[in-house]
Amino acid sequence: MVAGATTYTKVFPSEQHSFDADAFDEAIRTQGIKFVHYRSMRCPVGLTDRDDMRRPHPDHSGCQNGFIYTRAGVITILFTGNSAAEKREDYGVLDGSSVSVSIPRHYDDTTEPCYLTTYDRMYLDDDSIIVPNWQLFESSLTGREKLSYPAVRIQDLMDSNGVRYDPSDYDIVDGDIVWKTANRPKFNTELNKGAICGIRFLYRPYFLVDRLQHEIRVAQLEDYTGERKVHRMPQAATLVRE
Repeated sequence: MVAGATTYTKVFPSEQHSFDADAFDEAIRTQGIKFVHYRSMRCPVGLTDRDDMRRPHPDHSGCQNGFIYTRAGVITILFTGNSAAEKREDYGVLDGSSVSVSIPRHYDDTTEPCYLTTYDRMYLDDDSIIVPNWQLFESSLTGREKLSYPAVRIQDLMDSNGVRYDPSDYDIVDGDIVWKTANRPKFNTELNKGAICGIRFLYRPYFLVDRLQHEIRVAQLEDYTGERKVHRMPQAATLVRE
């Protein structure tokens, strides 16, 4: 050091800065899209063994593909990226685009925290958005036909004998077809099975939670007392079309 030179001491600030969790939530909500979250749980109805992988009962009200779905709340989520892929899972084939999303900590309409897990469903909050699908199914003796997706409206319905059916012959109940007249597909006694039917219908599209990119996302935040504590931050997940 040169004689007579001034010595400078570097002082680091003692102030600690924290993330603003509410600001993160608000940023997601101002740029995101409203969805209705449905919690998933494997349906236990009819099981006699905990490890039984078979589904011992037909789909009942509220049960789809072996899962029970319960409406949890409305939440605004932010789409941050998308890709295209096809993937086979135990609940079916995931075909179409996948999207990365960020989810705020709480539902929009309540202070209840939002917790996602795989197989959960996310429906667009606007129920007027519907998409078409067609399929073949075997008519049931019960008088109730369950489709691959819950139907909102039926456009065309015809059986293997070429007979067409219209809304005067059936009702749509919880997405299923319920026959209300004797004009319905006949049972084939020679084959001992119901008639094969073709149907084109409209249903509400939804996304499935494929995986959680950040299930546990935490940060140190300063509360109103000035004490720093670990708090839960918004989650990140990958969703896929049904």
